[in-house]
Amino acid sequence: MSNIIEMTSENKERHFEISGDKSENEKPENLILIVDDCRIANDSVAKMVSRLGYPTAVAFDGSEGFCKAKALDPALVLMDVAMPVMDGFTACKAIKKWAGNRHIPVVFISGFTDPEERLGALEAGGDDYIDKPIRPEDLQFRIQTQFRIIELTRNLRNMNQNLENLVERKSRALVQTERRLHQAEKASTIRTLLAGIAEELRNPVIVIGGRAQMMREKGGLDDWHIKSLSHIETEIANAVGIIDNLKKVVQPRVDSPSLVDINEMISGMTRNFRYLTTWKVIDFHTKLEAEGRIKANASDIEQVVYNIVTNAVDAIPEKGQVCIRTCDETACRCIAVEDNGLGMSEETRRKIFDPFFTTKEAGKGAGLGMSIVFRIIRSHHATIIVESEENRGTKVIIKFPKI
Repeated sequence: MSNIIEMTSENKERHFEISGDKSENEKPENLILIVDDCRIANDSVAKMVSRLGYPTAVAFDGSEGFCKAKALDPALVLMDVAMPVMDGFTACKAIKKWAGNRHIPVVFISGFTDPEERLGALEAGGDDYIDKPIRPEDLQFRIQTQFRIIELTRNLRNMNQNLENLVERKSRALVQTERRLHQAEKASTIRTLLAGIAEELRNPVIVIGGRAQMMREKGGLDDWHIKSLSHIETEIANAVGIIDNLKKVVQPRVDSPSLVDINEMISGMTRNFRYLTTWKVIDFHTKLEAEGRIKANASDIEQVVYNIVTNAVDAIPEKGQVCIRTCDETACRCIAVEDNGLGMSEETRRKIFDPFFTTKEAGKGAGLGMSIVFRIIRSHHATIIVESEENRGTKVIIKFPKI
């Protein structure tokens, strides 16, 4: 891009020529380029335009006009039609093609009154037409009309962009609303289903448990029967646990919240985590840095931590680490559980709060643990964030509002 040098004449007319490199920010505003092979006509039009308060630049044939249009990027071009080297129509087409989507109006100036010439001006991309000899009031009207069109076009473009942005935001909000409604409808259906399942499971589990107890009290069993009976009692305990979880999903707790010291709570829970490891070698670490309490149902939060730690242990194949940390942020108090286990894919991560979703083998998980966690977290007006990557471990962060 070339520089613009302002040439100020004695009558204060402002003409701009090209020299060297200079920032585009220094281009004069509302610059009008006048292209006419007649120097007298050029000077006359330039004086009239300057008296209207607009800066000008001049060119003396179509080719030079096109070059100056690219260099100066004028707001408006006043173009003669009949010129040597390159006529006005050809120069107009070149300017319009170079400008692309930007609107640089071209107003033709000519002494010819042939209707075919006027049609040619429109076909070349011209925006208006002024007959010679030019009257100052006609020139002023044409210039102000084109600048008004430019302003309206700019405003319309901005309005369209704002409308597109608004539609995009509303579309995203609508998708989120539909997703929440779908999730709420799904949750309502699942709660109804779970209520029926819990009720149907209650009686057979009670009967089986009673029969097992009667058999053990009767005695006279050999080792195989005793071992089988122990297995039955273990599975009964698992079934009771599933029923309890179903009840918690269907019937949220109504305990009154209290002030809970999460550091103290986790310290008390840590000693019991070793019972989750069975044959695995897992090191549990705690880093308790929170300096205040949260308003919560203590038993609910214990269950949340217990379920998350259980998942962390399950994600570690044989040997690994689980770190439980508390900390304070500006507006919240956090509990974080991090493991170096198998991690999960993005698809799995998106589904972990869905009831009955599980990646465990059949019989080793009902897929309710994280669903219960989500329900409890939501009832406490808290948020939960799950960060995970396959073979890189998982980090679960719970953020409670400060009191």
